[in-house]
This record gives sequence, C-alpha cells and structure tokens, in this order.
Amino acid sequence: MEESKTGLVDQPEVELDTRRGGLHEVVLNGIGQAIVVGEYPVGEVLPHETLLGAKYGIGRNLLREVYKVLAAKGLITSVRKAGTIVQPVESWDLFDPQLIRWAVGTPLLNQIVHSLGEARLVIEPEAAYRAAQRATGKDIYQIEEALATMATGDPNADSFFTADLSFHLAVIRASHNPLWFKFGRLLSEAFMQSFRHSHDAADVEHTIAIHANVLECIRLRNADEAREAMKALLGHAEAVLRLRGID
Repeated sequence: MEESKTGLVDQPEVELDTRRGGLHEVVLNGIGQAIVVGEYPVGEVLPHETLLGAKYGIGRNLLREVYKVLAAKGLITSVRKAGTIVQPVESWDLFDPQLIRWAVGTPLLNQIVHSLGEARLVIEPEAAYRAAQRATGKDIYQIEEALATMATGDPNADSFFTADLSFHLAVIRASHNPLWFKFGRLLSEAFMQSFRHSHDAADVEHTIAIHANVLECIRLRNADEAREAMKALLGHAEAVLRLRGID
C-alpha cells in the first residue's frame, strides 16, 4: 500500500465494504457518537484527517467514506479551505436509528423522547379511533398477539419493549392510514427508547391493563372510547417521564 502525502495509508479493500460491520462501523460509531455527545461541538472543525486517521488506525479513503455517511445524517459538512464542520442539531436526521442510539444518555435523547411524546399525542389517539372503525380481523389479531407477548414476557427484557412497539405499530396499521404507519416505522428506535424511559417494571400489570383497554375498545368498535383509552395510555407514559425529569 502507498502512503499518501498526508501520511495516511490508503486502504481501498476496507473502504469498499461499508454495508457490513468491521472497521467502517467502528470508526463511524466512534466519530458519530463523539459528535452527538459534544466531544466535537457544533460549529467546530473536526480534527485533521491525519489526526483522526492515526487515532483509529485507518487510511484516508476509509475516513472519507465515514464522512460521507455522517454528512448524509446531517452531522457534518465540508467547507472548502475550512475543513469538516459539525452542523447544528437542527440539521441532524433525528429519525435515524443509529443517531438515536448515539444519543443514549445525553440531553438530546431526552429532547427526542419528549418531542416524540408530543407527536404521539396528536397521532396515536386518532389512529386508535380510526382502527376501531376500520380494523380487519387480521389487524385485531396482530394487536392481540403483541399484547399477549407483552403479558407473558419478561418485563425487563428487550423483547418486552419490542412487543410494546409491535402493539403500537399494529394499532397504527389498523387505522389504514399509510402516512401514520410510515411515521411509526420511521421512529421505531425513538419509540423503543421512549418505552425504556417510561417503563416501570413494578407497575407492569397496570401497563398491560391500559394496553388491553385500547385493544378492547378497538375490538368492540367503540371509536370514541378507543381514542380516550389511547390518550390514557400515553398520559400514563408521560407521567412517568415527568417523574424522571424528561419534560
């Protein structure tokens, strides 16, 4: 391999494989998380390629491939003669699951969870209302299956939160509004983080009961009651979040 004028070793055999894990993901996660947690603050120029290359033991080509991914997520931009600059948070793709995972444990995640809560209060009660009017037998079965998995699973396991996500997506799907369902799918990682933050394992029976009430209202085609049941479910989650300082 040849050494470039910058002192970095080009590694084309590594940079071409950006779809799988390996070194590309290690560097992407390292730099991406450093930006999100504020190690590289908004408005500042990232360290020179030589320094970052030496830090991660990578070549210029691989680093530039990582930069392309970070730029696509809205985290950075390259400015001629200035360098690679960290973009304002408003430019970041806060729908991106990887970015949301980088934000775990930061004030940004609290902001995302709170904003998601506000959006859910607008969409999910109406989705439950429409689900009570439009749900097919298959739709109701999928809601039932998700609730059954929650009720029989370990309330502290990731499978519980996955089932919770499946429940909410099944209700939204049952509304037969494709834009609402797209919203839910886009924000699946944010939903999962929200569930983790608002979860109380000691109160899991109540959690199951308020989910079951939504299902029952939909099954009985009581649209107004389904809307109110979903509002109550989301209100309970919001109350837990407020107690934990997320508001």
